[in-house]
Formats: sequence, C-alpha cells, structure tokens
Amino acid sequence: MENMEWIIELMFDDIKLMFNPVIERIISLIHKQLDKSHENGYDICAMMFLVGGFSESKYLQARIKKGFGDKVPNISVPIQPVTAVVRGGTDVAKKWGQGDPIKRKRSDGRVLKFSRLAKRGDQVAVNEKIVKTYYPLNIV
Repeated sequence: MENMEWIIELMFDDIKLMFNPVIERIISLIHKQLDKSHENGYDICAMMFLVGGFSESKYLQARIKKGFGDKVPNISVPIQPVTAVVRGGTDVAKKWGQGDPIKRKRSDGRVLKFSRLAKRGDQVAVNEKIVKTYYPLNIV
C-alpha cells in the first residue's frame, strides 16, 4: 500500500450525529436522577455541576442547559472539569458549622462531604460490590 495523505472532512452535523447517542444517554440519566429525587421528597435541584472530560463539550453543555435550565436554576462547569472528579468536592466544600457532624470536621475547618470507596492499592474484583448507605443530614 502506498503512503498517501488522507484528509477527512467532518462537518458539525456529522460530529453531532456521532455524539448524540452518548448525550441522549446522559440526559436520560439526569432525568432519572431528578425523578428519583422527586420521589424521595426533594422538590428542587438548586444546582448541577458538569464534571469530567466530556463536560468541556460546549454542545453537551448547551443540550443540558436547554433540557434542564427551567428545572435547575444553576448549571455550572468548574474551571477544570476533568480534575474536578479527582479532587472530589473539596473546592466547594463548606465550612463546618453548628449542626454539622463533629466527626466529619476536618482540621482546616471544613466539612468532609465525600467518603472513599477504595484507596490506592486496594484490590477490587470484577463485579465485586462495594455498598455504602448515605442519608441527607437535613432537607433544605
């Protein structure tokens, strides 16, 4: 086979067609999560953070804002959405206050909002379940 230069031209609509199935799945999962929240007595979702690499997509952001902007007043993308997953929520962790569990107070005066499912070096088998139960501290 000869070494030839290939040029592939992709139009915006072609790219949209490639990503639409994934975006539709994400939108469906968001709908299910919001529905589940309503079933559990939460009438409003005040904020939604889009994190991870794909959340940098302006097309994904536009679709989510179009689909949920009337239900969720604040839909935000952090400055570095890729690392937001790794950092957890430490950038948005709130200061410990009256009524917060003392055992979750960190040395820097903030409240521990996330718990670790596994730590580096832990071996987790394929299909092994790690189960933790969480309850809201209060209902806003």
